[in-house]
Amino acid sequence: MKLKNISSVFNMGDTSFRRKTLLQDYKELLPLLIEHKIQYPIWEKNNKSQEVFFRTVLEKTEFFDGETNLSDLAKRGRTLTNALIKPGLINDKREISEVALHWVNNKTKEPDNLEKLMNLSLDNLIFLRQWFKLRVYEPEGEEYFYPFRVALRFLTKYNDMQEYHLLVILHLLSPSFDNEKIKKALTPKIDLNLVEKDSEQISFFDNEINKIVLPDGIASLKAGIFYLMKYHDEKSKYTNELVEFLYDGSLEGLFTAIFYAYQSKDPCTINKLENHIPSLLNEIKEITTELDKFKRVYNSIIQKLNGKALNNIYYLYLSEIEGAEDLILNYLKLCYKYGTDINLAKNNDTIISVDKYYRKVSGEAHMFTGFVRFKEIAPLSFYAQIEPVYNILPIIINHFTLRFSDQNFIIHDLKREKAIIYNKKTAIITDLSKDEGYLISTLNNDTNFESLWKTFYKSVNIKERENSKLQKQHMPKRYWNHLTEI
Repeated sequence: MKLKNISSVFNMGDTSFRRKTLLQDYKELLPLLIEHKIQYPIWEKNNKSQEVFFRTVLEKTEFFDGETNLSDLAKRGRTLTNALIKPGLINDKREISEVALHWVNNKTKEPDNLEKLMNLSLDNLIFLRQWFKLRVYEPEGEEYFYPFRVALRFLTKYNDMQEYHLLVILHLLSPSFDNEKIKKALTPKIDLNLVEKDSEQISFFDNEINKIVLPDGIASLKAGIFYLMKYHDEKSKYTNELVEFLYDGSLEGLFTAIFYAYQSKDPCTINKLENHIPSLLNEIKEITTELDKFKRVYNSIIQKLNGKALNNIYYLYLSEIEGAEDLILNYLKLCYKYGTDINLAKNNDTIISVDKYYRKVSGEAHMFTGFVRFKEIAPLSFYAQIEPVYNILPIIINHFTLRFSDQNFIIHDLKREKAIIYNKKTAIITDLSKDEGYLISTLNNDTNFESLWKTFYKSVNIKERENSKLQKQHMPKRYWNHLTEI
């Protein structure tokens, strides 16, 4: 990465491709770019091929389903791939690196013994390796330094440093600084009371970790990280240790964990037990669901806040996004501190995220009230399969029990292997495997009804007025798998 001028700041990515499942989506995007480069080898600004590439992405992925602002497609093609340049997966000519080729072909080098200590997935490890290699060059000349290595070096000394201060310090450094000057800036005297009192170990650590800013310093960095994990002082105010509350995945369990997390004086995080990744630095507390604690949190939200806040929390819980629990905890803290008027603060990142996922979950639930297709498996008994992004069964259950109150039905969420089962009197949500669903779907082959429905669909369709682009905006492709008419 080369700075534009001496006062320029650098960044290690951009916001051109904001995705929840970023790494998975990169692996879907890169093969499309590889195929595109075979047909269009030249990549220049405002090149027609850039527009073609973006149209290919629109056609073969669901990245932009529902988006209506699709002007300047060539520019969209450029910005879409910008984020792949900084980690070195492609260059500015959109040529694919060897690392990226190995990644998409599942030939990435497995982690060595030291990398295994970091407990990262192979996909995340690829990016860690790439950031280690990132250089920032001066505007003119060949001088450079390694910002990611320098940042880690600094954090080994000052674990509790604010993000803003760290960024300021990093941007004050210049590629023109020689290695000795950078090392001197990043080698403050340490308080021996804050670490294990082993002078030999400390000396080894300092001498080795200082090499982090040198081109051959990767191995030393691993050694430094290993040492930090092994010898950090639990009592040090500079530690990054968190209390991690683990719950069973239920809403009752989540509210129980929130009860204890809210009382915690230490920094904390909440996670589902099934999603827990062991950490050497975190203190683990497994929470047993306690209904009295659940009721206290629930009643507190209703009495001190309102139903809207509870709805926001519930929908965020159903979103199942990574970090939903911590977002809920932060949201509650804001509501209790400032009152429910905090929901009007549209410049607050927490409120923005809560609003976003409330809309996404409620929007998908609304979509499925029209996109569920039933199949008759017995007289007045029906079965339907869906694969929603979010856990919407608890939201749509009332709609379908009211609409089909005189019929038996099953709505099967294949993704979560759960189903709404209704017997004309009572509706429950229970576990139902894909195999069990397959057996149910074959109880009665409803081919006559399906044929009639397809015939009707074709008869009302006017071929000359087909608009596939508009159709995808109103009904994204992810809903098509279980639509009888398609």
